[in-house]
Amino acid sequence: MVRHMKLRGRKGILGIVLLVLVAAAGLVGSHMLVTSRKPIVSAAPACPKDHERALACYEHYYSSIVAQQGVPEAFAALKQQYGRDADVQHLCHALTHVIGQAAARKYADLPEAFQHGDNFCGSGYYHGVLQGRSFQMGRERLLSDLNSICAGIPGKERKSLEYYNCVHGLGHAVMAITGDDLFDALHDCDGLTGAMEGNACASGCSWRT
Repeated sequence: MVRHMKLRGRKGILGIVLLVLVAAAGLVGSHMLVTSRKPIVSAAPACPKDHERALACYEHYYSSIVAQQGVPEAFAALKQQYGRDADVQHLCHALTHVIGQAAARKYADLPEAFQHGDNFCGSGYYHGVLQGRSFQMGRERLLSDLNSICAGIPGKERKSLEYYNCVHGLGHAVMAITGDDLFDALHDCDGLTGAMEGNACASGCSWRT
């Protein structure tokens, strides 16, 4: 009788352990399903056809995606909309600036912001990151740190595209911080050491967005 009760007790314990393991596996599986699910990007808004109003409308949309989800998700939404909307195609470079500016707010470290970048629509993302950084720094600090801002971007020695985008973006940055004063911006670019750096910065000044 005692032996029979022990056997039942062992079976009961094994059954409980098995149930616990199955439940744990179910929890892990459901966690993996939730965490691996792709984030849902809200549908693009019906923005006005007017250039300035449309840009402001899309700026809010793409900046929100960057803040709430991330840069890759914002680019996924932009690329999807690009194939459907002629207005987005027209505004694309400016919109990548918007995504870059939002990234500058999201990431305190410039190289980290660059790691999330995308060259879509003329590499405007990187230019926007520099614009966003200039708004955070202000003109005086931007100019005092001009030669060190891109120091952490890889490829300086070989003049990589990523490094070029950074120093070219400085042209966009000084234009933004001077209120689009071309002559002041070109003067600020003169503070950069290196012919390539100065030329890339000056070419950034000539872009309107």
